[in-house]
Amino acid sequence: MNKQLNTLLKNLNIIPNSFQEFKPDRVYLVKTSEISLIVKFTPLLWAVDEVFFFQNLEAHSIPHPKLLYFGKVTNEVGYVITEYMPNAVDTLNDNLRADPNFWRKLAFELQKINSIPVTGFGFNRSDTFGVQNFTSTSFLQFISTVLLELSDKLNNSPYSELVTKLKNKQKNLKERKQAYLTHGDFGGNNFLWYPDARDIYFFDAGYLRGMPKTWDIAYFGWRIHPQRVTAEDVKTFSACYFEHPLNDHTKFEISFFKGLIGLMKVSDGFVSNSVDEKHVAAARQNISEIT
Repeated sequence: MNKQLNTLLKNLNIIPNSFQEFKPDRVYLVKTSEISLIVKFTPLLWAVDEVFFFQNLEAHSIPHPKLLYFGKVTNEVGYVITEYMPNAVDTLNDNLRADPNFWRKLAFELQKINSIPVTGFGFNRSDTFGVQNFTSTSFLQFISTVLLELSDKLNNSPYSELVTKLKNKQKNLKERKQAYLTHGDFGGNNFLWYPDARDIYFFDAGYLRGMPKTWDIAYFGWRIHPQRVTAEDVKTFSACYFEHPLNDHTKFEISFFKGLIGLMKVSDGFVSNSVDEKHVAAARQNISEIT
């Protein structure tokens, strides 16, 4: 057993019967005589942020795997332990695509998440559980900061012109006075669907935590791919999520966010010397479609 995992389980008085490594040195399935657990080791900032997400879902009665334990391993590493929920559908497939109950429930529960107000825009960069430390109190200032960071990271790269094109569209954004909770990594996965009970559970939140309500919709459709999320998926989900036809600015904001998400993905890859060309293609396509 991993030494870090073994030490943590001993400190928590958890006696494992067996364990399985899902992601090397990061995510484990641990079975005890009473319960099965998912144990995740992650950078402390991410652990604090993920717990923040789960605690908000708990406070608003939004289904999610039960948060059992969390804490700090070191000043850089945290841990999050949730219940393990087996036998769920966890990825979009043809059966889900044909099930209107799935789409309605998915949209309904995400609407609830996106209606929870938070104290600022952008990342929750707190390193203390229970404390919020958002990037900015101003939406437009946060967007300007992100574009400046992207410009710096992608300067003298093959992708710098994409930043310029997106910055030229920035002036058409409107200020937002209130930020709302986002899942931040919402796509064709990171949910658990139980068809018989018609229950859906959200987990593995990531990226931005406080944004306008359009952010998760944009994230869902930022990269179209037959094995992930299709154009028809985006159309079906959007029709369930929005009660009324979208006005022009809402359409623009979603398009802008799709371009921004693509560029953030490209930037992450460029910094780590592992640019995914599918991300580049999606970013180019999304930015070209902003009107």
